[in-house]
Amino acid sequence: MKNIQLDSNRSYVTGDHRLSTNERDKKALVATLYEPPADDGRVDYSQRNRWKATITINDDCFLKDYSGLGRLARFIGAIQVRTERKALTVLQDIRGIPHLVSQQEPYSIRLSKMHGTPLKKLTEITREFFWNLKKTVHHMHERGVAHGDLHRRNILADGDDVAIVDFATARIDQRPRKGILFRWWCQLDEHWLYKIEQYYFGTGVEPKMFWLYRLVKIRKH
Repeated sequence: MKNIQLDSNRSYVTGDHRLSTNERDKKALVATLYEPPADDGRVDYSQRNRWKATITINDDCFLKDYSGLGRLARFIGAIQVRTERKALTVLQDIRGIPHLVSQQEPYSIRLSKMHGTPLKKLTEITREFFWNLKKTVHHMHERGVAHGDLHRRNILADGDDVAIVDFATARIDQRPRKGILFRWWCQLDEHWLYKIEQYYFGTGVEPKMFWLYRLVKIRKH
C-alpha cells in the first residue's frame, strides 16, 4: 500500500486494521497511520483542504510541505513553518514535543514522528496522563511558548505518556514581561485543558477567558 487518499466516508486498511473516517477525523487518522509500507518506506497524504500542508511519512520522520499550495496558502504556510521551527527549537528538550529534524526553506519542515493515539479517537484517559499533559503545557508556557490550538487531535496518548503536535499557530514570547497576545494564547491552552478534563472526567473549573474570546462566543450563541 503506497498511498492513502483520505476521502470522506471510506474505509482504509493498514496492516491488519480496518479504519473508517469522515471529514472531522481525517487529521486524527493521519496521526495514527504511521507504519510505512515494506517496499519504499514512504507514505504520502494529501492535505485536508487547500490551506493544509501535505504530510509525507518516511522512516522515523514526517515532512509537512506547503510548496504545492496556492500563492496565498504558501505565504501563510511559510509563516507557519517559521513559527513551528522556532517553537520546537525553544522546546527541544521537553519530553513529548517533536524534534526538529530539518527545515527546507521556506515552505516545508521535517519533524520527528511522535507515537501515540490522538485523544479524538479515545473514549477514556487516565488521571496520570492528564496530569502529565498539564505539566507539559506548564513547561511550554514557562519557556515562552503557547500552543493556542490544543484540541484533542493535536494531543497523542501512549499509555500515560503525552505527545503534543502541530505548533504551526503557536505564540512565542521569551521576554520577562509577556505580551498580551501570549497571555491570550496561554488562556486558550488552559481552556482546552479544561474542556479535556470536562470531557473525560466531568470535573474542572472553567478559566476566565479574555474579552475578545467571550465576545466571539456570545455572538456564536
